[in-house]
Amino acid sequence: MSPRGRSALSRRRSRQRRGRSALAYRREAQKPPWVRLLGRYRLATWLVILVVAVAVVLIGVAAFFVERAAVAGRNGEQALLQAVSAVEHGPSTGITSSQIEAATSRVAAATGDFDAMRRDLNRGGPALTVARYIPFIRVQVRAADTLADTGQELAASAKALVDTAGQFVRPANPNQPLSDPVKELQPLHSAAATALSALDSAAAQVASLNDDRLVGPLNSARAALDQHLPHLLARATDAEQALRAFIVFAGGAGPRRYLLLSQNPDEVRPTGGFIGTYGVMSANNGHLSLDRYDAIENWYRPRPKAVVPENQAPPIFQIVGSDQNLANINAEPDWPTDAQVAEELWQQGGEAPVDGVLSMTPAFLARVVGVLGPVSVPAYGETVTGANLIQRVNFWTHSEAVLPQPGGRKEFVAALSQVVFQRLLAAPASQWEPLAAAGAAGFDAGEAMLSADDPDVAGPAANHGWDGGFPPKGSNGDFYFDSEFETTA
Repeated sequence: MSPRGRSALSRRRSRQRRGRSALAYRREAQKPPWVRLLGRYRLATWLVILVVAVAVVLIGVAAFFVERAAVAGRNGEQALLQAVSAVEHGPSTGITSSQIEAATSRVAAATGDFDAMRRDLNRGGPALTVARYIPFIRVQVRAADTLADTGQELAASAKALVDTAGQFVRPANPNQPLSDPVKELQPLHSAAATALSALDSAAAQVASLNDDRLVGPLNSARAALDQHLPHLLARATDAEQALRAFIVFAGGAGPRRYLLLSQNPDEVRPTGGFIGTYGVMSANNGHLSLDRYDAIENWYRPRPKAVVPENQAPPIFQIVGSDQNLANINAEPDWPTDAQVAEELWQQGGEAPVDGVLSMTPAFLARVVGVLGPVSVPAYGETVTGANLIQRVNFWTHSEAVLPQPGGRKEFVAALSQVVFQRLLAAPASQWEPLAAAGAAGFDAGEAMLSADDPDVAGPAANHGWDGGFPPKGSNGDFYFDSEFETTA
């Protein structure tokens, strides 16, 4: 081929190459920018794909273990609530052994569930480590961690509380007398305080999740805890305060003395009835003892100056020619006010100060005797039971003309009350639980009232309505009290 032919061929091939190049350029230009970019960086593309794939796998693994953990946590939370329900919704006579066994079983199940929740989170390993840095997923992981820690702490506290309550229902020493209750109640109080602290901490931890967007079982577990924790916290607070109150009442925080007054509903007064008998109970270093018990006349008659003068007595008691004495201190429907008058008259009569005043009626004594069993009153040849106590009290207090008593018609009530209190203080630990239930029922019914000077005792008594308090002036709302006062002309 001649040089000219070769040159023409070269030019033609060059034009073809340029054509193909232009076509390729046009085709390349028509591709999306991200395709062109990936084409330029093929190695980087595969690296990105690999990283994304690994991340997706890790997120999937993390989600799997978080989901499993959340389900275990929800089961644990339900088991704890069932344990509480087993104790709260039993028979009205109080906590029983079967209730404790049911609660123990549910707490054990809750412990296992929350332990499983923690194991599932730990098994997530590197997957959860990566998930903690991914938006939204890290919120779920943090919530699962929080709920697992909270659940384990709650389950441990619940176990300690149930185990200690079991010791109260089934005491190691069933013959331990009620006169020495502090040794038995201190461990229960300690467990209640620990449970209260755990619930308080749990409430704070769950509250920290309220602004997080949770999904699935995590969200339902948080919602359930949000709903039930305030109630559980209130119950734990009440239990801790009640136990501390009784320990303080029993002299666990220092010596205490209490004035005991019995009211006779047959002789009507605003808080229940005429004060027929009185007694003094001492509490020292956790030991309770009854110092004396007698008819009220045997106290106020030798002390004519221990009175509130007629012109200073409450309007309801301003009876011509009558001063208010210890037998009629309950002229107001507010027992704390009446108890303060009793304490003042008590000291005016030359007695050492007391730390509170406890009132009771024959109906309250009948509840106590119903648990203790028949009591004997030898001086009267009587055997009194919970069923016949009120009838025998009425017989002796209203038959003075037929059956005169050396100390007056209230003497039988004094003798009976003294025997009942002595039996009560000697009651073995095996009877404490039914006695506590009977006493609580009596206080709830207004058959007994306690006004105490110590805030640790007065506060819980007022919270339960056991102080016989009347709403003070200035309280919101309308209040009416149908109060009677029976006197002789």
